[in-house]
Amino acid sequence: MVPSPTAWDDYRFDLQGFLVLENVVSPELIAEINETVDEWVSLHEAGHKWIGYVRCSDPEPVKGPDIKFANIIEGGPAFEALIDNPNWLEYVKRYVDNDGLYIWANHLSVSRKGSYVPVHSGGHNRGYRTSFRYHNDNFYCGNFNVLLALNDIGPGDGGTMIVPGSHKCNVVNPLVFEEENGRHKTAVEETKLRPYLKEMHLNAGDAVIFTDACTHGASVRTNDGERRILIYRYTAFWMKNATGFEPSEELLARLTPERRKIIRPIVPIRPPVRSVTA
Repeated sequence: MVPSPTAWDDYRFDLQGFLVLENVVSPELIAEINETVDEWVSLHEAGHKWIGYVRCSDPEPVKGPDIKFANIIEGGPAFEALIDNPNWLEYVKRYVDNDGLYIWANHLSVSRKGSYVPVHSGGHNRGYRTSFRYHNDNFYCGNFNVLLALNDIGPGDGGTMIVPGSHKCNVVNPLVFEEENGRHKTAVEETKLRPYLKEMHLNAGDAVIFTDACTHGASVRTNDGERRILIYRYTAFWMKNATGFEPSEELLARLTPERRKIIRPIVPIRPPVRSVTA
């Protein structure tokens, strides 16, 4: 039986802006992905900026030792299998737009001791990416995140943090942003927000799904080792890729029609036709 959101799921998602789905990816597939990530990390540390069509990004000084791999959809069969993962797909359809989906960004991060993600976003931002709307028994989220834990994430591991209900806020949070220019504040300034943040502790194979309208980030990792997460960002079918990547012809040739429709929902691109008069 394919998991589908219930009325209780709808209520909780509308109330808090996120849900946790347990055991949505098998241990075997998680192990396969982690084997690939081990190879990617080794290649990145050897100086590679690209691994096939996967982009390796250096750690950002503000966020600490966090390695990011972008365009992971090109990483092989294990990543292709998640495009339409049946254990979360019906949730995505329900909360994004059942008329058609598009994965407009996808990446994977390996976070080590000292890394964190600054708290950002919130319902006060009415741009499409952070939009959240409910109308005529349908949800519409401009950007819907599926964050998959590739290893266990507990206290001190730098877990994802979300302010429940913040997707509906109307006022800029002064603990996160400077009121005048919208400048993002530092992790130290964000500590006042801690009582309102819910940190996600997940087992490998669990996922937290949430609207990007929620104020969210990741706590500072204080433990040794790594936090590994994979994120697929879904939006409406008519949007464009957030980072400018186009799927390779090799990928498109491998995909099932159902997966290809999510990766390239509008095809072919039709050029304008010049009329010819006699």
